[in-house]
Amino acid sequence: MRLIVLLLFLTQICGAQIANYNTTKKGKYTSYITATGDTIKTGMQLRLGTASTNLGFVYISQGGERVAFRLSNQTVTVHGVRVYEKPYILFKGYGLLPVLIDYENAITTGELQDPFINTR
Repeated sequence: MRLIVLLLFLTQICGAQIANYNTTKKGKYTSYITATGDTIKTGMQLRLGTASTNLGFVYISQGGERVAFRLSNQTVTVHGVRVYEKPYILFKGYGLLPVLIDYENAITTGELQDPFINTR
């Protein structure tokens, strides 16, 4: 019985892939460690802030297009982390393509509300 529990525990640890703010290895991850050391995990809820321009969000996009400003102040659920040239937080979009959040820039510009502001 102990062996089974140990094996299950090890598969959980080995299966969890963690990206951090300077990760450049392309791939899919389940968690993201931000520049401030906080951890964003799949399933976590985030609240969008306000769009930087009248054309929509600059650091939140879907299919290479800016997400419309009408999504300001919406709550979204993290679907995963994907690293292309830098890490992006994903949530399920409105259609087939996921929405990508350039977390560090979105936080800096207010396009994403800091989920850890009250825990530091």
